[in-house]
Amino acid sequence: MGYYIYYPDSDYGIFIVKTKDPKQDWSSPILVKEVKGLIDTCLLRDEVGKVYLTYAFVGSRAGIKCILECCHLVFTIRRNIEYENQKEVKKSCRN
Repeated sequence: MGYYIYYPDSDYGIFIVKTKDPKQDWSSPILVKEVKGLIDTCLLRDEVGKVYLTYAFVGSRAGIKCILECCHLVFTIRRNIEYENQKEVKKSCRN
């Protein structure tokens, strides 16, 4: 079993750090999605066990705002992470 934290850096993209034991050392950050202006990462799991990464955009860095995106996380045999079926899931904003 492993522990994973996905976190955004709005200047670089989304990173992951991982460990086998949260009381021990964590890995160095790994850039998994290189896009400027991403914020508010969240992992979701559906009823059949598929995992999705959701995130939003910050207007000052990405040039757009009020949009959430969701992409399916695919874990390969080598434990690399790939994204498929990236799509916009919400597009509404009240300003």
